[in-house]
Amino acid sequence: MKKFHVEDGILCYVNPKTAGEFVIPEGVTEIADQAFYDCSQLTGVKIPDTVTTIGALAFEGCSSLKEVILPDSVTSLGEGAFANCENLESIDLSSNIKNLEDVTFSNCKKLKHVSGLDSVETIGSKAFYFAGLEAISLPKGLTTLADNAFYGTKIKKVTFNGSVENIVSQAFVGANDISELEFNFNGKNAGVINLQQNKSRLPMLRKPLMLTVVPDAQTKGYNVYLGNDDTNLADEVYKVSQNYIQKFEKTSTGFDYKTRQEVPVYTPSLIK
Repeated sequence: MKKFHVEDGILCYVNPKTAGEFVIPEGVTEIADQAFYDCSQLTGVKIPDTVTTIGALAFEGCSSLKEVILPDSVTSLGEGAFANCENLESIDLSSNIKNLEDVTFSNCKKLKHVSGLDSVETIGSKAFYFAGLEAISLPKGLTTLADNAFYGTKIKKVTFNGSVENIVSQAFVGANDISELEFNFNGKNAGVINLQQNKSRLPMLRKPLMLTVVPDAQTKGYNVYLGNDDTNLADEVYKVSQNYIQKFEKTSTGFDYKTRQEVPVYTPSLIK
């Protein structure tokens, strides 16, 4: 049986029994869908800078793969490209990848280091489903964050670095360890909402975490709802702008939008 097969510049197939590091031949421009499927003994892969496309499920089930570096020539990363790479710890993305498709790193349980996110504009559904991430800094140019993007992760801190146009209401469902939301606009810090302080007094926040972040087109900031997936029944509401975080007081008839704190609610200097 062939060790691998290349046709018209496309790496079509790699023998599932391939062990150790695999060096993709120079001149290959595309890694086909499922090319490395279930290569469970593959520990590393060297990708030449001629590769522009990595197909869907290309490395799915490569359970011994630990580290991957994608050259900047790569512009397309297919759906589930690294799904079920259970021992993948680190990946350096190409600076030219704009979209992280659905389930790209699903079940990458040890994945804690992801670099090169700066150019990413969309993060798909379950992109990091049960990944090992403990923190995420959302790219400045991110426009879309899909549902269940971080479901099952151990993320404690989410940093927003700009105005995300579209955040699906279920984007943070299942990311129950989030304790801090930090907001930056144009390099300026607007403040931090410390959910850990809220959890101590809001039973609905303890577990599962009910967090909804809704973009505000008018202010180019966000409305943050804590305590219920129905925003009308939230326990706490915050309005995040480029200059401050406002906390709205809850009354027996709803939220009093006239009695709001016009200063940052929690700032990084107060977080220990």
